Amino acid sequence: MFETAFFEFPELTSSSNDCYSIIGRALFYATFFESNFVAFNKGIELKINFNKGLTFDDPNFKNILAEISKRSLYKHINFFKNRFDKSVLPDILIKDFYQILNDARESRNIIAHDICKGIEFEIETDKGHDNICQQIKENILKIAKADAIVCFFIQIFNQEPVPVSSYIEDYPIKVMNWVLGQ
Repeated sequence: MFETAFFEFPELTSSSNDCYSIIGRALFYATFFESNFVAFNKGIELKINFNKGLTFDDPNFKNILAEISKRSLYKHINFFKNRFDKSVLPDILIKDFYQILNDARESRNIIAHDICKGIEFEIETDKGHDNICQQIKENILKIAKADAIVCFFIQIFNQEPVPVSSYIEDYPIKVMNWVLGQ
């Protein structure tokens, strides 16, 4: 066989299929978190604009919505940090939440962009498989911790019931177990 830049279609085994399934669930959940946070942030920003007099009929409504929608996760997190009502959370909690969000964003980027780099050489070994799963575990826990907080705020924002604290505390572990297929 000659050297080529084309994908070489490694053999599919139960070990590689298991690993690719875990990666797929991790990518799904990372995207789920991002969608939750972006939707929450859109709601906050639209509420701010509606409180300033914006209406659905306003010609600027579509422009404002389009502008909000094209922001990156990084920009949404910074918007949240800079504009969140400090009367709701003390400044120290906003800083802690910002760090949790930023860690989740970085973990989302690792899962979305880096986790698969070079795995075709590792995926068939037990050590390689365990290494990939450990990286996913560490990053998914960060994402799920942030998502639990975001979901809590979404429930409050939507005036929906909030789960008991034990559910929120256990949520990251439940997410991790699901992603890892446990």
